[in-house]
Amino acid sequence: MSKIEHSTALLESTDALLENTKVATDEYAEPLKIVVTRFPFSSSYGGEEGHTMEIASFYRSQGAHVEFWGSCKVLRKLFKENNYKFSNRWLSKPPVTLLRLVWFSLISPMLFLKGGWDVGRLKLKHGQQLRMYMLSFTEKLIYGPWLWLFGVKSIWVEHARMGNWFHKNLWKLGYKFWSKRSNVTVVTVSELMKKEMKMAWVKVITNAIDGRRFKKIKDASTLPLEMRRAFAKKNFDIGFVGRFSEDKGMKLILEIAEKIPEAGFICCGDGDYKKKLDKAEIDNMWLDKKLVPCFMQNIDLLVLPATKTDPFGLVVLEAMHAGTPVLLTDKCGVAYHLEDRKEAFICKPEDFVDRCLEIVENRDMIKNVSKNLDVAVSRFSYDEMLESYWKVVI
Repeated sequence: MSKIEHSTALLESTDALLENTKVATDEYAEPLKIVVTRFPFSSSYGGEEGHTMEIASFYRSQGAHVEFWGSCKVLRKLFKENNYKFSNRWLSKPPVTLLRLVWFSLISPMLFLKGGWDVGRLKLKHGQQLRMYMLSFTEKLIYGPWLWLFGVKSIWVEHARMGNWFHKNLWKLGYKFWSKRSNVTVVTVSELMKKEMKMAWVKVITNAIDGRRFKKIKDASTLPLEMRRAFAKKNFDIGFVGRFSEDKGMKLILEIAEKIPEAGFICCGDGDYKKKLDKAEIDNMWLDKKLVPCFMQNIDLLVLPATKTDPFGLVVLEAMHAGTPVLLTDKCGVAYHLEDRKEAFICKPEDFVDRCLEIVENRDMIKNVSKNLDVAVSRFSYDEMLESYWKVVI
């Protein structure tokens, strides 16, 4: 054997040894310790909480140890119900109102010291495997400097609408500074949200859902009797699923129902506008989450008439997976990823009533969009979304 051949053989054997060592190291490596944090202004179940639990479940399926650390009652309950470790912790509510801003600023030195204590404890407990999955403005401001100091990789996930509470907030300067550090990845759920954040370094991981439970044909007899009676009233049913609030466009639904009496309206959810819906004799009720797929399959059109920014609008994907076209406004993040009149009906809030009337009067528009729904939802890959969230923590 020549010297060159001998050297080549030696290199190949060394590479093989290194590869085997890597495999062995990976096999016995300590699992990641992912701590989800949330210290919200208020707690209620919504898309953010559901999305967080899906990501947590995926992290756990990849072998990571996931736990909750914070004051959010909803997430604490969900983590407990799903057999995750959880810790009830205190940190000031986020400075998103004038009163909270003043209070937060006054106690910020004490909060900063507490932040160091919290992060130090977590770092001491979990070591190099610690990762932070952070949801609220509060902990990003308070923990941010300490995470950089201790070299802890963190993911700042933004689900909330970016209004004056963020853009005119003095603490935004601190947020921007620490969010640019090399240990931080800022993630949001749509191109619209990135545009509203006005930060070029923000990463978009488009929301997606596991559509299998919406595609599977459901028996309409499982729906509540009240809802089945509502379906029997008209031959064209328009549905809404969400919070009965002004920002979700409930005023527009009241206006549409008055102008299009030939269509039936069924609203699923709860909120401040319930009494007004009752007064207008618009069918509305609370629907168990398990029955939402069946509801989606039995309506002709889902509407999401948001008048203020809706970061994404997961109900749109739910309806599309169920084979039901959607009329939504360009205030919804998902609208930036769909084509008007081909994959959905998209318009400005001020044009919503006219567009709805046009659809009801021309049912062929429904058929044309329905043909493209499978192709449209295939772009919102659930598996790719989960994989993207894994890549930002490893």
